[in-house]
Amino acid sequence: MKLAVLEKTATAAAMPVHREAGPEPLVYRERAPHPALADRVVCTWVDPARPRPQPVLPDACIDLVWDGTSVEVAGPDTHAVAIEGKLSYVGVRFRPGAAPAFLGIGCDELVDGRVALSDIWGRFALDLQEELLEQPLQAMAILERVLLDRLGTTPAVDPVVGELVDLLARGAPLSESIKELAVSDRTLRRRCAVAIGYGPKTLERILRFRRALRLLRSHQPLAETARLAGYVDQAHLTNESQRLAGLTPAALAARRTLSISTNGCN
Repeated sequence: MKLAVLEKTATAAAMPVHREAGPEPLVYRERAPHPALADRVVCTWVDPARPRPQPVLPDACIDLVWDGTSVEVAGPDTHAVAIEGKLSYVGVRFRPGAAPAFLGIGCDELVDGRVALSDIWGRFALDLQEELLEQPLQAMAILERVLLDRLGTTPAVDPVVGELVDLLARGAPLSESIKELAVSDRTLRRRCAVAIGYGPKTLERILRFRRALRLLRSHQPLAETARLAGYVDQAHLTNESQRLAGLTPAALAARRTLSISTNGCN
């Protein structure tokens, strides 16, 4: 469910999750998508119910989410979002920039939002929800099938945005990335907003913060984390963490389980 700090829970889930041998509780799980979708979809995932809401952090992705009643589009987040812990979810996560071709709507209309798929796809989405209600244990396969059916008519990811994502994910400074792309700032902002939901600067911040989170999970000291992730200093990292996660880096590092969900690029 995007990037989440996940706590272990013994709560049973209503959705299909593989249980490991022994008493281990059910937790958020990701699975590789259908091979034909692999260049557009990062993963499918299951997030079971748990006793309390979980914070979900920005990751530059958009998800289709089935909550047992309806299908929603989880738009690109620019700050932490608390997800209701009492529900079980099944989802499909698009690679950065891939969602507009499937949804038929610019991602700039979805920023920090949760939109009913029926508001975008109309009657087709309502029929899809009926099918999911009738076959809840097949939710993941049904969502994938819908995307496979649309695959032949969906254009590729905007190549300029795709290259921008690759450059920033590798840690290239935004100023150097813009020069390498050889497009105007205005053109890049417009194309990035449609494909990702927000401009290049916000994309850079989110991908840099994900690098920092991975370093924190590997128990790097905060000052070293800031340096390696590309921040000016530790204070810069702390300020960004509070803006994007609502928590300090030290508070994130102290979590028992810090799980960084897949976004397909970093």
